[in-house]
Amino acid sequence: MNTNHLYGLISLECQSTLNQTLDKSRATELGDQMASELSKVLRLTPQTSLVVAAAAYPTEAVLTPGFTLHSNLIKYASAVFQGEQQQHRVLAIGAHQGSMPKGLQPAVTSAPLMHIPFVLITEDEAVSHRFEQTLLDKGMVSPPTYQLLSDYFQGQIVHANYMSHLDLIAMMHNHYDQVGMHHLWQVIETALLADRPRLDLQQKQQAFYLRGQSVYMPFYSLSGFCTLNPDCSQQDYINWLMAQRLAAEVFQSHGLNSLFFDAGQSSQKPNDDALKTSLIKRPFYHQQQKTEKCPNQPQLVDYMHPRAGYIWSVLTETSGQQHWFYPLDQNGQAAIDYHLETEMTELYRAANKQKQRTHERSQESSGCH
Repeated sequence: MNTNHLYGLISLECQSTLNQTLDKSRATELGDQMASELSKVLRLTPQTSLVVAAAAYPTEAVLTPGFTLHSNLIKYASAVFQGEQQQHRVLAIGAHQGSMPKGLQPAVTSAPLMHIPFVLITEDEAVSHRFEQTLLDKGMVSPPTYQLLSDYFQGQIVHANYMSHLDLIAMMHNHYDQVGMHHLWQVIETALLADRPRLDLQQKQQAFYLRGQSVYMPFYSLSGFCTLNPDCSQQDYINWLMAQRLAAEVFQSHGLNSLFFDAGQSSQKPNDDALKTSLIKRPFYHQQQKTEKCPNQPQLVDYMHPRAGYIWSVLTETSGQQHWFYPLDQNGQAAIDYHLETEMTELYRAANKQKQRTHERSQESSGCH
């Protein structure tokens, strides 16, 4: 008979931060309570077993390519259940001194929606059908289970529901639609569900190229962006930068690799070879260009923005040669500083260093003519 692995969750709508892990004794109690409840809701047969991680994870940690948490639960169950008969086995994996086993440790975080992942392992096709068709509709936890969850995770839990991983995907599809990020969810959903994830997607001035578990995104300097968009302002470019940063962070949170490639001044769709050869391998982008400014002393200006924070640095040599540095991720600013200190040491030491605040209404820059 075929063995089916059914990926499920208890989703917790929270109003406060939860304890994210339960110790082994509490994990066992939770597992037994869940097994009893699921047996009633889904009419489980003796050919069904349960494995659960007694910890709370944010949505992004649950919805990763390959569904890592659920896959790791199956690995632990396979090791523990090996050789045993199919008789309502329950494996509840808890924490030792706050640490879960390898592959199940949650990152310290707080979110309004947290999840307890579990897997039902069954050879009964009827159970599989009921799981997919009825779990969400019948899945509100019972009062005893709700009380146990509230007591053990020590948080203000508004609702607690059973659902499948596909139910959660559908829920997030609607959520991303509502917040205007449907284009990002298209990429994530393809990465989650496609056998060989691949997608080329353009959304206004953004483009995403999904290849497996990596998302390639074009990066433009201010001058390159304004060449492609002659009517743009500096603020238009900063808005684009913030959208790119947000996309990269969202993809990373779902376990995808966010990669930038140097798009130059072209909006043409690149082929796969071009994606790899133009990949920006450092956490920042460096562009050189000439300017009419020839200061008596090298000038290094860090540009800050009220909403975007640190956006770029410009080092202007006395010859008029300019170096523009753009951070690509949270390590970008430190990497830029290190590059200036170690690779451009003399210029860096001689430079007059300033910070300049850009304004929301700023419409022009030296990069837009």
